[in-house]
Amino acid sequence: EDNLKLIAQLRTFVDLGFPVLLGASRKRFMGAICRENNPVGLLGATVATTVLGVTAGVKVFRVHDVKANRQAADVAAAIISRQK
Repeated sequence: EDNLKLIAQLRTFVDLGFPVLLGASRKRFMGAICRENNPVGLLGATVATTVLGVTAGVKVFRVHDVKANRQAADVAAAIISRQK
């Protein structure tokens, strides 16, 4: 529950002006939500947190699956840039 609250409030931390690092890759709380016992099976869940992080303005991510998360971050950033 605490992890979900922290991720839901990422914008609050970003707005403080300090660099925010999001390291949710393959975390157990996502496995519980997704009913996935194997951390390797949490790529989609990790990508979801990356997109949420980009949306909140996070600039630094710690992930295991770099290519998939980079693609997700790039697409999210491209969409966000079109909103302005």
